[in-house]
Amino acid sequence: MGGKSIIKLVLIVLVTQLLSVVLFLSFMLVSSMPPRQGFEEMRACFNRNQEAILVVRDYLLSRNEPFLRYDRHSRRGGGTMPTRDISLSAYTTFTSEEARDAMNLLLRMGYRFIEKENDFIVLERWGRGNVSIGIMYSANRSLPTVHTLPGVPITRLEYLSEEGWFYYEFDHNEFRRQMREEGRW
Repeated sequence: MGGKSIIKLVLIVLVTQLLSVVLFLSFMLVSSMPPRQGFEEMRACFNRNQEAILVVRDYLLSRNEPFLRYDRHSRRGGGTMPTRDISLSAYTTFTSEEARDAMNLLLRMGYRFIEKENDFIVLERWGRGNVSIGIMYSANRSLPTVHTLPGVPITRLEYLSEEGWFYYEFDHNEFRRQMREEGRW
């Protein structure tokens, strides 16, 4: 190989590596940006998937456990849900195929996780770092607050329907800012 061939080969390798880095960084930037999932989009999503959402709500409320979580990872193995106890032995299996199928459908439709905490059910649609967006159900129709859901930094909450459903946004950074302004942080 001549000197010019080696230089061309080195340039091709360098350009390919540079292009790979640029594409990787672009992908990371785009994937970390919030989707165009505002209130109207979530209301439309709620209306499209309402049948499955209501099946899941009824199933979770019928369970005696105060905390249940179902996500894309726990979907494997016939539909098990870890309880708050992180140990591997703390799994509850489904007693309803209809509920398992509805949860699997919702997860395939893009929900990140479905969670029950006492009288509240959360279906997170999008989340990155300190921010998440989704819908929430309150069994007693009360507005979820920091006091009813400790540690959950609700920064935006809007009614989706009269039946206790809400659109929510959680933003830990905005929550801390609000708490500092109120002198509670």
